[in-house]
Amino acid sequence: MVIEFQKAEDVKPADFKPHPLADLFPMMDDDAFLDFAQDIEKNGQREPIIIYENKILDGRNRYKACQMLGFSPRFKEYNGNDALGFVISLNLKRRHLTESQRSMVASKLETMKHGRPGKDANLHVSRDDAAKMLNVSPRSVATAKQVQKTGVPELVKAVEEGAVSVSAAAVIAKETPEVQRYVVTPSQEKELSTALKRLENAKAQDAQADKFVPVDPLSEDEKAERERIFGTREVRSFLSKVLTTSELVPTLPSPEELARSVPAAMENIITDNINAMREVSKWFDAFATAWQAKE
Repeated sequence: MVIEFQKAEDVKPADFKPHPLADLFPMMDDDAFLDFAQDIEKNGQREPIIIYENKILDGRNRYKACQMLGFSPRFKEYNGNDALGFVISLNLKRRHLTESQRSMVASKLETMKHGRPGKDANLHVSRDDAAKMLNVSPRSVATAKQVQKTGVPELVKAVEEGAVSVSAAAVIAKETPEVQRYVVTPSQEKELSTALKRLENAKAQDAQADKFVPVDPLSEDEKAERERIFGTREVRSFLSKVLTTSELVPTLPSPEELARSVPAAMENIITDNINAMREVSKWFDAFATAWQAKE
């Protein structure tokens, strides 16, 4: 059964909500969605939006794009007997999801609220079955479930969008909400100095950023992952000194002006430290070069 709307104004944003099975999978991120909407604007809606139980089973992004463009969407009603299998099959074929993203989907599938009236009243998927459906291990599903249980929404979203692995997220999720949000803040929106300050402030505003207290004892793998993400106290201390010095320089007068202003009583001290100053300058230049090479 194909349902067509002749006028865009016939279709309001509230007309159709996503089906819970569709919401197992993440929506497109903003960049991908804009590209997708531009394609629909240029080439039209290639595939119909699938409706099941008066909700969108497949085609949430198509529906959103049509609403944004003012286009009249094309709909088709799902009449099959395996809505879950239909959704999983389409998304796995159509989208390049990472293992971590699939694990998050499997975890949501396992923990879905069941017992809805209608055809899915008896729907229940075990962890093992969910893992098989999404081609991941039951252990990955368990890890994803822990992330969804203790992770802040920003962390969960980062895993669902493929920006953070589920194993790294499981370690991050053991930290306080403030630290979790720090870690998943997009790097382009923060500078390293600001990030380190936020991390230090989150850990009592002193050099105790190493005192992360996990909810449960960490395994050796988790300890290694934690050190990869947060570093050691020694490294953080070094970086804090580097950044403190870097932030100090812009507050100083020009080198020429300061050199002219050195009082007689300090001339010998400055002379004795000239070589050390030059070494500092060389070190910072070498560090900046090494960091850019790493990027």
